[in-house]
Amino acid sequence: MKNHSPIERREFLILSAASLGGMLTARAQSNHNPRVVSLKDAHIGTEEIDIRIMNQYGDQPQEVQDFYLACREAFTGKDPEKQVAEVCRKFGQVKLGGPMLGDLSPTSFAVWLHLPEPEQVEVRVTPAGGGSPVVFKSADMGRVLSVRCDGLTPDTAYAYEVMDSKDRKLGEGKLVTPPSELSEEPFRIAFGTCYHKVGMYRPELMKSIRERGSRAMLILGDSAVDGRQSNYGLIQSDYLLRNLSPHWQALAANVPISATWDDHDYYGDDTGGTTTRGGRPIDVDGLRKAWRKNWNNPERDVDREGIYFSSRIGPVQHIALDTRSCRTNEERGKLNSFLGKEQMAWLKQQIEDSDAPFILISGGTMWSDYISAGKDSWGTWDTEGREQIFQWIDAKKDALVLLLAGDRHGARAFAIPRPNGGKIHELEVAGMGGVPGPGAFGKDRSSQLFGYPGGTWAFGELTFSKDGAEPQAVFRLIGDSGKEMETITLKK
Repeated sequence: MKNHSPIERREFLILSAASLGGMLTARAQSNHNPRVVSLKDAHIGTEEIDIRIMNQYGDQPQEVQDFYLACREAFTGKDPEKQVAEVCRKFGQVKLGGPMLGDLSPTSFAVWLHLPEPEQVEVRVTPAGGGSPVVFKSADMGRVLSVRCDGLTPDTAYAYEVMDSKDRKLGEGKLVTPPSELSEEPFRIAFGTCYHKVGMYRPELMKSIRERGSRAMLILGDSAVDGRQSNYGLIQSDYLLRNLSPHWQALAANVPISATWDDHDYYGDDTGGTTTRGGRPIDVDGLRKAWRKNWNNPERDVDREGIYFSSRIGPVQHIALDTRSCRTNEERGKLNSFLGKEQMAWLKQQIEDSDAPFILISGGTMWSDYISAGKDSWGTWDTEGREQIFQWIDAKKDALVLLLAGDRHGARAFAIPRPNGGKIHELEVAGMGGVPGPGAFGKDRSSQLFGYPGGTWAFGELTFSKDGAEPQAVFRLIGDSGKEMETITLKK
């Protein structure tokens, strides 16, 4: 590869990937897909590997591959905004990402876009049954925009389209708002973790989430960026790789998404806090800023020390924790070393104040220690703080509180025993990328409800409804064939 110009090098990578794709297309449909990029290779993250990720499950158009490589070079060069805008003009591209739905409530949602140059856009929202569109405009000119559409009707289907100032369509989609109150009519929320880039181009799971009618998707870490540390050019390149996936585009444009990070999103494997394991400082503020820029979360503009947030999706309160950047490495093993004092106090208040019949508390890592002995999680950081949280949950008599987790590849569920004879259920579904990991079960199986090892492709789904007067949640584990692998009915 020496002595080649950047354009020649991009053409070489594209032709190499296309040639490889032609040889392997017929075999790619088998259970053993030889095109699949390993997690080890994905962590390396070279241009060639990223192109291979794009083409794992079917070759992407050559112009899309060339556009990605040109943008990646521009993101990592001098004056990236100017250079990326020039690349977009050259390729006739009017956006770098979106629309992505998020910040969902029974009467509102937000539409996110990433544009190459400052723009003012409008979102035209129309009830699915017909009628005149309601127009919502972005407040200001900007490259990264999140346009809030409010005043809507709960439990109602809508279509929308996004237009720029030149009346060019930037995208469109459909969604159904959640109900304002719980009823016998069920509604669904999907969740999962660990795309690890390699899963962003596989269609089956994302298609199932849409077809099964999930009103929202909760992504709990290791999703798009892969160990880029503080290289913001490569961080943006990884997000562009996500945005160019047609399967991700279809999901994000039609199912509102919220996201929290784990170690690979944050900085690198098993990292947290303000310093690396070697003691080097981490640019925490810069990483949080980059995260907020590239997701469409609730409270994305709230100024706090962390990316945690809370949102009300109808009768469900979702409390999303930051289990990475608020750690205090020097205090590991002590109270508040995992979430920090500020986030712990905020979490307690959120649990106590919520009047929702269901509360989901999510984090990037596992709550229990059954798998991998609590590796890089609560069990090796702050068992006293975890017990405080469990006591707050025990005291919440008027809600079903469920713990959502990730990090340990595979899929598992636990009924964590409590001193009062009750149980707290932990649902850990880390199969969005089907990457290798630990075995299905821990040494102590007494509290484990099921287990699937690393390498399992799956997402979690929660269906909320009333069974008579009693609220209930039904958990389902959905595999890549669309089959319901596990079903658990949960009641307070």
